[in-house]
Amino acid sequence: MVLVLGSKGMLGSELVRQLKAKGIEVAAFDSDLDVRDKEVLQTKVQELKPEVIYNCVAYNAVDLAEEEKEKATSLNVSAVSNIVQAANSIGATLVHFSTGFVFDGQSTKSYTESDQPNPQSVYAQTKYQGEVEALKCPKSYVIRLNLLFGKSAASDNAKKSFPELVLELAKDQKEFAFVTDEISTPTYALDLAKATLELVDAKYPYGIYHLPNEGQASWLDFAEEVFRIKGVEVKLNPVKGDVFKRPAKRPKNSVIANTKFPKLRPWQQALQEFLSSN
Repeated sequence: MVLVLGSKGMLGSELVRQLKAKGIEVAAFDSDLDVRDKEVLQTKVQELKPEVIYNCVAYNAVDLAEEEKEKATSLNVSAVSNIVQAANSIGATLVHFSTGFVFDGQSTKSYTESDQPNPQSVYAQTKYQGEVEALKCPKSYVIRLNLLFGKSAASDNAKKSFPELVLELAKDQKEFAFVTDEISTPTYALDLAKATLELVDAKYPYGIYHLPNEGQASWLDFAEEVFRIKGVEVKLNPVKGDVFKRPAKRPKNSVIANTKFPKLRPWQQALQEFLSSN
């Protein structure tokens, strides 16, 4: 039996679907289990005794985190510490998800699993601190991803993924400005979930893994591909990131390289499949 925390988010929902498809018994919790409450969490974990705990809980409002540092820290750091203690108490494996935003973006190359993070925003700092906590579980996987897209999350306050958002906007808007000087690695939730389960099932060595889809893209590249696949005619204007007054600093380069696991398919292929099924 396994436990999925944050089970109504985009990734959590996909993990639950893939686990059940494999015939694995799943205990799934979202806001109905407050991972910030150490005693409540410990009691639940002792009751269920899962072999693996998948932590998909995260505060991921990048700009808002600059104002809500305490809330971001409670979900991205303190909660992870609670989960680690609970996992360690029963000898469970922990799978924790993080982000390529932990890097400062100054490199001209893609970041590997062994590169040293240097987070530049409150969001990125708390995510990196969460990684440090997660690795205190001796049986832990920390999996980094970027620009997650996939089926809409089940939770009420979940963000839409980028492809869904721009297609919805394009119903009323025919001209857009997208950033060209921030490069990252799109990640399809379905591919990530399948790769994560394979990683655990095959008992890869514990540690840090990068599991984005192959390739890289700016926000403009990503948008262009979405509109091309769906045959939507819009005008796209390239702009620099500093045109938008955003509170949080973004890394110019958050491209992460998968060097420890079989590579996932190119993000364009994954996007094609996702948009064809929607």
